Amino acid sequence: MRVNWLIIRHSLTLIFAFISAIILIGFLSYLAFDTQLHYPSYKKYPIRGIDISHHQGTINWTKVAKAGIKFAYIKASEGERTKDKRFRKNLREARDQGIIIGGYHFFTFRKSGEVQANNFIEAVPLLSQSLPPAVDVETSGNSSHAPDKGWLNRELRICLQRLEKHYGQKPIIYANKNIYGKYLEAEFQNYDIWIRDIFLPPSFFLSHKWTLWQYHDRGRIPGIDGPVDLNLYCGDEDSFDTFTKNTKGR
Repeated sequence: MRVNWLIIRHSLTLIFAFISAIILIGFLSYLAFDTQLHYPSYKKYPIRGIDISHHQGTINWTKVAKAGIKFAYIKASEGERTKDKRFRKNLREARDQGIIIGGYHFFTFRKSGEVQANNFIEAVPLLSQSLPPAVDVETSGNSSHAPDKGWLNRELRICLQRLEKHYGQKPIIYANKNIYGKYLEAEFQNYDIWIRDIFLPPSFFLSHKWTLWQYHDRGRIPGIDGPVDLNLYCGDEDSFDTFTKNTKGR
């Protein structure tokens, strides 16, 4: 059988062009999708913040403030005894630049809620204006076994109540949509939620109002070398002022 190489070559050229066009369209769609979701409207959400730990290294908080960052959650503690080695320095320098700060605690599945709350209290001072205590509930970097739901609900509630009593502010819970839906939604709807989702706005899957949204996990901010988590507050300046007031602070 005689092969018509001209027809084959022409067909391969058309197939290659079609595949290239599909790839290009997909790439451009990704860029548009990524830009829309990773950089939500400043007009709708003007109050922006970051969350950091010692992993960000030395931070130039003057540059961070000039970049328009209004608030920062700073890792304070983890589990029963661990404290972030840069917390106090970051807290002091961020406040000096007028940034509203708050501490967050990484909740482990191996220690009771009481001892974890005490660890956070040892690390974080009472301040007259600060973000509410935040408790980070996630499986990443945690125990190799998923927590028992009953245990988690009980110990997390003990931790939250202990923090609220000490700070005079109702804590906020940080979680991704999977953890929140599987473990927390039914039991903790009376707590503010700080949701992590870098693909979809929280309103797509949350059954009630959210307060903070971590919308990017590899953002770039002047003053910080390397990627940093970007967050926003769902509200205006007046409600944010109420959200951060603490009558027990000094």
